Amino acid sequence: MKNFILAFPFVQTEIDLLEGPFLMPGCTISFTGKKQNQVFGLEEVFLNHAPLEESEREKIKNHKVLYFLQGEFKTVEEFESLNRVISQILEMGALGIYMENSGAAWSAASFLEWIEHEDPMHAWLNFIETAEDLYTLGMETFGRPDLCVRLHHGEKEELQTALVDVAESLFLEESVFDTGVVIQLESSLVGYEIYKETKQPYSKDSMEHNRKGVWRLVPKK
Repeated sequence: MKNFILAFPFVQTEIDLLEGPFLMPGCTISFTGKKQNQVFGLEEVFLNHAPLEESEREKIKNHKVLYFLQGEFKTVEEFESLNRVISQILEMGALGIYMENSGAAWSAASFLEWIEHEDPMHAWLNFIETAEDLYTLGMETFGRPDLCVRLHHGEKEELQTALVDVAESLFLEESVFDTGVVIQLESSLVGYEIYKETKQPYSKDSMEHNRKGVWRLVPKK
């Protein structure tokens, strides 16, 4: 598993969150916390990922403290527990969350909406386009390979949903895949064969490189 690094901007200078190694009641994850002063241009990082309300943008732009949370989860139960911790931090006044492992960045309201609709993995993943393909980014944090599909195989939103559905099957349902296996998704009438890719869009020394590799989804009608 790859450690997650999360960043939470706050407008208040005094926040009741621990620094250094610590545990939280009801959670088995070993956390490390760190506070940092304002980072200029942070709102652009959020805007580059998802839309913000003007009020959200202004608050993130004018944040006073950035709180970092680092750790590792290995099970579905720990992942669910981590999302509860994140929700608590957002409800304490954090303006949003930036996930260094994937580059995903959400306002507090947006992330809490993902949790409310029980779609947390979608919130944790980013999507990267090349000239021909759509890739997930962030699956190494789950101890799983990233996934890709050809852009011409469908509408981008539908392809993103398919990638997330397979990602959930890999982690939340602990499915074991192999080359040539056909996956039938509830969200699509199309089945997908999966094949292990020999290449990734990122070099091995890049932080986006997934040591677990990449698997390709190929529609099978």
